[in-house]
Amino acid sequence: MWAANARYAINQKKGYSVNVSYASKVNRPSPYLLDPYIHWEYANEYSTGNPNLKPYVSHTFQLLTQLARSYNLTARVSHAVNTYDFVSELSATGDSIISRPVNVSKNTSYTLNASTSQQLFQWWRLAVNANMTFSDVHTQTYGRTLTSYILISANNMFYLENEWGLSLGLTSIPKRKYINSETSTRININGGVQKGFRDGKWILRSEISYMNRTHNKSLFNNGYSERTTLSPRVYFMISIRCNLDFGKKGLRVERGTSDREAQNRIGDS
Repeated sequence: MWAANARYAINQKKGYSVNVSYASKVNRPSPYLLDPYIHWEYANEYSTGNPNLKPYVSHTFQLLTQLARSYNLTARVSHAVNTYDFVSELSATGDSIISRPVNVSKNTSYTLNASTSQQLFQWWRLAVNANMTFSDVHTQTYGRTLTSYILISANNMFYLENEWGLSLGLTSIPKRKYINSETSTRININGGVQKGFRDGKWILRSEISYMNRTHNKSLFNNGYSERTTLSPRVYFMISIRCNLDFGKKGLRVERGTSDREAQNRIGDS
């Protein structure tokens, strides 16, 4: 809808700069969230979309500070009206748990993000990202939910001979608290191999990712349902990237294939 952005370079040589921005946006629910069909995950638990979800409006203020060229610190405040979150409920018969998205009255989140990318050696590049978030969700039916968590991820890229590359990544997703349910720590491990052709203008990459969830709890008025289980999620992806240069202008094309259902499941977290 509306957006404004201002940037000031404190020191152009050292790469010190400050960026302030504001954006308002209409967010429409994805087809995955609107899907009314039932998807069984366990013998007594299933998820379904909500075709009655309404779009919501968000307002975001962001302050980005760049410290040298490889360090970034970002503070963000976002306020959304009529947003949605996942809710777990008992079925009418009381023998199953239903998880579905619903609209909530308002949601305010505060985020502090720090990231750095370092070329430690000619053959090794390390990127680290730390994200701290605090959310305040208000609903008319389920009351108020306060959530805070810290997410840390690290990705390594090793450049081998003959334009071969090897990447290893690790992401720790902490316990997340929804309106009336909790999901404990998840670990996401990913690795990939890539090969460059024609001086790196063409890159063929394959990647595999493994995610493990160990604990889930759903809260209800008459108690709670608690489950401890190992439910790994694995997906595989192949992509081709091509960089074409036309003088001072450039064109970048990416194509890939992936297991969409597995990515949707990972995205649920």
